[in-house]
Amino acid sequence: MFISTSGFKRMVREAYKQGLLKIAREEGTLIIRGRHWNMLLDPKYLPNKEKAALIEIAGELPDEGEQFWCEAEGNQMMVLEGRHTLPGPVKTSEYKKTELLIDPRYRIFQDPYSYKVVAADAYIVDQISNVFCMDDEDPVSAPHSDGKWIQYSSMSMLLTISTYVLDQFPYLTALEGVLIEKEN
Repeated sequence: MFISTSGFKRMVREAYKQGLLKIAREEGTLIIRGRHWNMLLDPKYLPNKEKAALIEIAGELPDEGEQFWCEAEGNQMMVLEGRHTLPGPVKTSEYKKTELLIDPRYRIFQDPYSYKVVAADAYIVDQISNVFCMDDEDPVSAPHSDGKWIQYSSMSMLLTISTYVLDQFPYLTALEGVLIEKEN
């Protein structure tokens, strides 16, 4: 798992408080969803601290084919009917995470060839690192985007984070077509 324990716990806790935490298991994959992010992972790469955080909120992890919607108000857990749709990789271009922050909640990403820019939740993306991977886990990829999502992946995990685009931050228009680089 290439996201920090504290980052994972915060993401899950915030989604739970908003009534937007969904946990499912399909085709052997654990799926965890919040308001602006989706995580697919091989359960054997879910560290015990992260597993404990999910169980503390949901009461248990779903069995194959089950899905839970966890909310702080009302019922702790509701079992949703129907099959969960696995969000998979989308056709993307590699983007570069820049040092530029807006608001300061949003980290700017840029396509190094077209210079298109998108913004994503800085807290989440700044918690991603190979440092957090288990010894037998492969490293995390460079970020990729289709303009709507930023994706990080490894062989055991896919993290998809929704992006905020030009119409949500009109002043990003000024950055389109300009290479964003850190000065030496």
